[in-house]
Amino acid sequence: MKMCSKISLLLLLLLSKVAMATGLYSDVEWTTASSGILVRISSPITCVAQSYIAAHTLPITTIVLKAETINSPVGHVWVEFRADSAGSPNSVALSTSTIVNVGSLTNTYKEVSFSLTTPITVTLGTTYWIVVFGDYVIDGSKCLEFAAYNGAGGYSGGVVKQYDGASWSNCGAGSWVLYFKVQAGHAIVSTSTIRDLTALRMLTTKH
Repeated sequence: MKMCSKISLLLLLLLSKVAMATGLYSDVEWTTASSGILVRISSPITCVAQSYIAAHTLPITTIVLKAETINSPVGHVWVEFRADSAGSPNSVALSTSTIVNVGSLTNTYKEVSFSLTTPITVTLGTTYWIVVFGDYVIDGSKCLEFAAYNGAGGYSGGVVKQYDGASWSNCGAGSWVLYFKVQAGHAIVSTSTIRDLTALRMLTTKH
């Protein structure tokens, strides 16, 4: 009976470790911001994109950015997740996110979650792009501003680019990076936990 009690306690502890590892896990994130990038402020620049290098091979489900409104634009915003093509976003989306109503945002920065309609499995060491789109009127005085950083010691795995309807180019001077999180709705379980679970299974088999 004492052996069964010890096994039960060990099982509860290991399951709690697995439970804490579930939920949204960030593959890569950059959460330092010192400024912002205005999106859809002049024609023909209609969207911006952030590249990043996958740190794991796993299914991506959610993109998180941080944004605020400037003078209450009306419309929607969404992102596309794209592969890399010669240092710029590929023309075809791997997946598109749910659409977010701009009216749900305020004039104070807050995180905005974009759920991908189709999870995309990324490959360790491969470059991907987060492309930000909107359908609110192009207006420099009424738009969205996305939190960003431009300075020394920024994210070295990617850049911000803008699209003019024909080609992609670097966004402004310096080394811009958007505030971003690339997340997986996926359990990340340590190898030590897997080893412990395997040992427990062998122990329970003997009893």
